[in-house]
Amino acid sequence: MLAGQFEEDGGTVDRAAEELASQAPDDLLQSWRRQRANVITALTEVPTGERIPWFGPPMGVAMAASARLMEVFAHGQDVRDALDIAPIPSFRLRHIAHLVAATRDFAFRVHRLPVPLEPFRIELSLGDDVWTSGPDDAHQRVTGEALDFSLLATRRRHRNDCRVTARGELANLWLDIIQAYAGEPGRGRRATTT
Repeated sequence: MLAGQFEEDGGTVDRAAEELASQAPDDLLQSWRRQRANVITALTEVPTGERIPWFGPPMGVAMAASARLMEVFAHGQDVRDALDIAPIPSFRLRHIAHLVAATRDFAFRVHRLPVPLEPFRIELSLGDDVWTSGPDDAHQRVTGEALDFSLLATRRRHRNDCRVTARGELANLWLDIIQAYAGEPGRGRRATTT
């Protein structure tokens, strides 16, 4: 599906962004809707168990779909921030939370740090719902709001601006380097609070 689509320097993404930015808004929206339908079709046609190449490690279909949702959330937040519109909590954040939990080790690898051997417990809330991942008795724990966790993991907010806490040295480090997307780490957002 994606083999041979990428270049080492990221030029493919930059060229596509430049081309799309030159389109009229209505044309861009229609193009986006067509591409969305194409992605859905392509994902449903991937044979069971086959992994899909991507910028980072290859991933299964469900994880690839979650990663696309994460990207829409992250870039949608960029637009909301530019227009000074508050983020909207949604049950869909569960897909992002699952993706982030599943790719914890990637954040350590991309920062050239040893991958933790011990399990983490993640407890995130959205309204009255609490989503959990990992063993109940894990020493390394992350707790907080699902929206803030997603904003932090997509590097749309600084850790100091999020209602997410860690218990345990490795969990604390993870929140400093957390990254939901493939690619090299950037410097992230500046804190708006201290």
